[in-house]
Amino acid sequence: MSEDGRREGLIWSKLDGGNWSKLWFSLRMNKLHYRLDPEIKTDLGSLEVFGSTIKKIIDPNSFRKNLFEIELKDEEKHLFSCISEEELELWVNSLNFSAPPFEHKKQRRSLDSAFSLQRIQ
Repeated sequence: MSEDGRREGLIWSKLDGGNWSKLWFSLRMNKLHYRLDPEIKTDLGSLEVFGSTIKKIIDPNSFRKNLFEIELKDEEKHLFSCISEEELELWVNSLNFSAPPFEHKKQRRSLDSAFSLQRIQ
């Protein structure tokens, strides 16, 4: 990750459970932007990673290696495959730095419910 909190590079991705595609990703602040090519300045989209869960995935049945998953706050999941284990580590570390996780979702729901009950009483 650079000093200004950015990371960029080509990653194989499976967004929204679709097919694998190779896209250019750019992590800026708390957003992971993606486009077809680094020379094209228009993003296809972005993912808000703040509060997301980022984890490495080991799937012996997958032809893709060096996998990680981003689970967004709304529980939407996206799968990524890096070209090397070193790249995997760099992306996971950069994303975790940009996306400090919230409490576990079940705990958060439990806390939300307890807070609602306190307000009613």
